[in-house]
Amino acid sequence: MTQQHPSTASGDRGFSLIEMLVVITVLGILATIVVFAMRGGADEAEAASYAADERTIETAQEAYNAQNGHYADEDQLVTAGLLRQASELHDVVLDEAGYHLVRADGVAADDGSTDGESASGQPVADEQGEPESTTTTAAPTTTAAPTTTAAPTTAAPTTVPPTTVAPAAGSSVTCALTVYEAWDSGANANLTITNSTDRKVTAWVVRIDRRGYGITPWNATTSSSGGSITSSNLSWNGTVQPGATATPTGAAISGSGLTVGTSFPCAVITPTPKVSDVACTLEVTQAWNGGGNVRLAISNNGNLALSAWTVRVTGGATTFRSWSGATVESTGPTTVTLSEQSWTAAVAAGGKQQSVTAGATGTMTAGQTFPCSVVEVA
Repeated sequence: MTQQHPSTASGDRGFSLIEMLVVITVLGILATIVVFAMRGGADEAEAASYAADERTIETAQEAYNAQNGHYADEDQLVTAGLLRQASELHDVVLDEAGYHLVRADGVAADDGSTDGESASGQPVADEQGEPESTTTTAAPTTTAAPTTTAAPTTAAPTTVPPTTVAPAAGSSVTCALTVYEAWDSGANANLTITNSTDRKVTAWVVRIDRRGYGITPWNATTSSSGGSITSSNLSWNGTVQPGATATPTGAAISGSGLTVGTSFPCAVITPTPKVSDVACTLEVTQAWNGGGNVRLAISNNGNLALSAWTVRVTGGATTFRSWSGATVESTGPTTVTLSEQSWTAAVAAGGKQQSVTAGATGTMTAGQTFPCSVVEVA
């Protein structure tokens, strides 16, 4: 009997060489796409990590600056409880202008703030408990009219003529509360602070005549008495630069008859720091034969932040030179009069500024102090 071989039907044959090459090529292309997609995702994740770390450090720096009047290194931020641990991605480098960040891998990072704001340009709020008689209201996310509006306590006039109450004689800081958006039963307004002096304002308190309307400022600590309200800055929005106008906050107003441009009487009543609440010391930090280094400390024992200071130190036979952090106003045979520079001006209430240093020539010992008196504060 003749042996039969199984038929080789077309459906049972294997892949040809061309087909296998096509399959291998397609798989290679797919593998390449997957590799580049994963690499791109890793790069994006790394960038997001660095950006988040920058924001965390910036927030901690602004909070520390608001409390102490200057920026800090990472160890100080950790000690103050503003960072859980030192950053593994960035190093903080302090300088006369403030601080800047350097990535640990050597790639340039965004500079830190030097004017009291975060690098993103947004203020960093410091939520604190408020006294029982005051309230703090956050800014609304939209300017839409409120769903309910309290009726004014007295009949509102159809228009309120624009007016600004001048502050007390000798003051050159003024304020205005002006409506920028109005509807039938209410309005939103901006509070502006104008600083016409040559000194930086680091805190403000204003009194606003309600004119029978309900006024609720946001981003401010506010109390009400009679027909007026008194509002003061929070920790991050008290600064108004010399010769500048700032809009640190706004307000929601309830009542009818308001139009865009309507202004409420506003007066700046910010208390002035007292010279008697401020003290200074000049101490030798290092000494050697014929010279040494000294550090000036400004201690603010009052309850108002300082935005400027002037002190006089007496050296006797010692000559001071190369002051850092202070401007030399005048020199005499034995005395030197110093005033702040932009980055050493602010001294928080109950705080101390210790960034002013100098070299000295003469006979001295470490820990020795020189007479120092406070001439002027603002």
